[in-house]
Amino acid sequence: MAHPSLRVMDDRCPLGLKSLPTSVCPLAAERLRAIRNNQAEAKNITAGCDWYIQDRSANYCFFKYMADNEGEGHDTINIASLLHITQATVYADLDSAIQKTKEAGIGEIILGED
Repeated sequence: MAHPSLRVMDDRCPLGLKSLPTSVCPLAAERLRAIRNNQAEAKNITAGCDWYIQDRSANYCFFKYMADNEGEGHDTINIASLLHITQATVYADLDSAIQKTKEAGIGEIILGED
């Protein structure tokens, strides 16, 4: 595996980073602070980065988290915790993604079914 600072960053990074962050992402930290300060409106908060995740070792960056945990399973309860959402929301979003995959006609390719 390449040195962590040499791994390529996803193009969707709002900061335009070329490699995965080696320190705390300021935009992710901004989003997490906003959520912590107004948990009742957490779902409507748009400050900071949409790709935040509650994981210090990943510098609060979803893309770094995924690169660091490639090939590992993720329980829905852990996903909910990392994203500051409920487990019910994870299930609802997963069901929605599966339905959209089937409607797009790629269910067999991605899900291994018709």
